[in-house]
Amino acid sequence: MDPRETSSSLRSLVARAFRGPALALVLLAGAAVLLSFFEPGLWLHPYVRGSFRVLTIVFVFWGLYAIAGLVPLWERILHLGATEEEKAHRALLVPILSWTTRLFLAFVGAGMVLQEFGYRIDTLVAGLGLGGLAVSLAARDTLANYFGGIVLIGERTFAVGDWIEFGDVSGTVETMNFRSTKIRAQDDSLITVPNAVLAQANIKNWGRVRHRMVRYTLSLPTTLAASEVRAFLAELEELLRRDPNVLEDRILGVESLDGGRIAVHVRFYVRTADYSQWFAYRSEHFLVLGELLRKYGVSAQPPLQEVLLTEGTQSPSSGGTSSTPGEA
Repeated sequence: MDPRETSSSLRSLVARAFRGPALALVLLAGAAVLLSFFEPGLWLHPYVRGSFRVLTIVFVFWGLYAIAGLVPLWERILHLGATEEEKAHRALLVPILSWTTRLFLAFVGAGMVLQEFGYRIDTLVAGLGLGGLAVSLAARDTLANYFGGIVLIGERTFAVGDWIEFGDVSGTVETMNFRSTKIRAQDDSLITVPNAVLAQANIKNWGRVRHRMVRYTLSLPTTLAASEVRAFLAELEELLRRDPNVLEDRILGVESLDGGRIAVHVRFYVRTADYSQWFAYRSEHFLVLGELLRKYGVSAQPPLQEVLLTEGTQSPSSGGTSSTPGEA
């Protein structure tokens, strides 16, 4: 989007947010002018002037409170000079910063109003010490969730759009606020997790995968001679070596002799972090592997999936609008 269009849109949003308070301030100023002109004695009364000051404070902080809740404004501020990856992380800060700023404005505005009524703020703050302790104990979970969110953002544990997994929960991070994080599961259900729980959990972030792993164990018949097994492994190694999509870090060899079968373990990494590309590559690899097995007399019957004794952890298939992880 053109930066000028973005700036124009933001100005429009700010103007719309401040429209109500601005109109109220204009009406208040008009009332003050009329009152001072037609009823100067009444205008000089301290209660009247004090009421006008209180209303001015209320309307100004009303406008600031509305502006502090503008998500596009916070995004524009936080995205300045940020890379795409940093933008994804900073997006988590938007609701927390917005909520914190609005809470701060509410306290400051209330304090200024109380001052107009003759209360001393320093005395009130001192008097709220014991009450604040009671409130903090009552709001212990809320505070734990708030600071848990700060920890998660500070450590860059995940970003919006990342697929994460912890315990029996997995899904795509959609939003985070000061209390909880919302995760879209594979079945399209929305899971709300308190930030304090996430901050204490061991989180596996599939969104940080640099490349994905293909791992399986072949079951070859013992009727194959040792020289044939070596030739099969050498040919499979050569196929992987020539493939530009396969990384150098790979393992293949005889793992064990089990139940009259030769167990051959294969593990290698594919140069992609995308689950769909990884799945497509793995499917093509298994087709090529089937041809190679038939070349060495390993029949396609039973089917290939029965020839494969074990595979690495299966990833959930893609569903809904969520991205899905694979092996990594």
